[in-house]
Amino acid sequence: MKHSIPTLHVMRYMGNKQKLLPQIISAVEKHAPPGSIIVDLMAGTHAVGYSLKSQYRIYANDVQKYTLPIGKALLCSDGISVSSEKAKCDLEAFYEENQEKRIANFFQQHYSDTYLSARQCAELDSIRYAIERYREDLPNPDRSDLYLTALISTVCNAQSTPGHFAQFLPPNHQRTQPLRQIRLWSQFLRYADKLGIHQTPSLHPLLLPIEKGSDFRDMLTDQEWSGNANRVFAHSWREFFERKDILEEASEFGLIYVDPPYSQEQYSRFYHFLETLVLLDQPQTRFKARYREGRFMSDFCYRGRVASEFDALLRTTSTVCCCPVLISYGSKGLLPKDRLLEICQRHYEIVQLEEIPYAHSTLGKGNVPDVLELLLSCSRPKNVRASSRHTELQLSRDDQRTA
Repeated sequence: MKHSIPTLHVMRYMGNKQKLLPQIISAVEKHAPPGSIIVDLMAGTHAVGYSLKSQYRIYANDVQKYTLPIGKALLCSDGISVSSEKAKCDLEAFYEENQEKRIANFFQQHYSDTYLSARQCAELDSIRYAIERYREDLPNPDRSDLYLTALISTVCNAQSTPGHFAQFLPPNHQRTQPLRQIRLWSQFLRYADKLGIHQTPSLHPLLLPIEKGSDFRDMLTDQEWSGNANRVFAHSWREFFERKDILEEASEFGLIYVDPPYSQEQYSRFYHFLETLVLLDQPQTRFKARYREGRFMSDFCYRGRVASEFDALLRTTSTVCCCPVLISYGSKGLLPKDRLLEICQRHYEIVQLEEIPYAHSTLGKGNVPDVLELLLSCSRPKNVRASSRHTELQLSRDDQRTA
């Protein structure tokens, strides 16, 4: 199928798949019929789900909580528009209130002159306070996820860092002073306009409106149905497959897309600031970089654990779901290609490998040369527990595609 690929750049992100979307979409289309459910199991900034939402229902999940409002904004806010004018109407009075009274000042107290200047931290406190006050007023329509996404983009554009929040630049660095001059409120309004342009409805005729299934106040702990039946979650992959509603729907999945970490770098270290920005839980912080205590640590980032983690994941998907699994992985990842293939073949009868030349970003350290992106398509699970009828349909569909 030839079509343009919708994209929306929210932030610079380690492992972002925007440049690989043509290959990923092509692989998805080979295995999943339009209108079926695509599970984006480790969704990050939701670039893959956003590119597919006009053809499929998207169930997007990521263990990091700051990805939840991004997912809801990009996948579940069709028909809700934002703009700088709407933002001023919804938020400006609350913003000015906090600028004057300093009711919320956590970021100014704990992060001044680190990732942002003291003045920028005061602006950040006030914008975040305004979004929370707006949300508490039970607005209809609720634009809070869109505003949070615009705020994340604003902070990532102004941060005095190499491109992530694992460390900040020294005050005398040549890049620091221009970044410190950025006014966050003005930048936030510009991002609200930019985000509003992209709120177009899903197009596929099979994606019919359904009733919302949860209250928006559960934003940081659960998920929300959208008008186009997309859902967004914030769980580890194990927690995702332990949900009763997911187990009940697993036989209806069209494909599961898996994009785990490739290296020893923990994502929670690189984006801890955004986690605190979204959660507003005022955590204890440690070390010079002010990391959150209790950060999530992925076993995919440990050389001694990554093989068993892949094995556990694919054992779960092959047991619970009848659908194909598509895996993205780097050729220089912690798990060698041959070992990954062996694990895939342990749980799936058909494993196809596509190798794509792709220079991986190291966020401030340049690109890693001579690296391939591995796309592994796994189908016909060996140990599936789903209904025999659905299994027969899936195997028949696989035979037709092979033919």
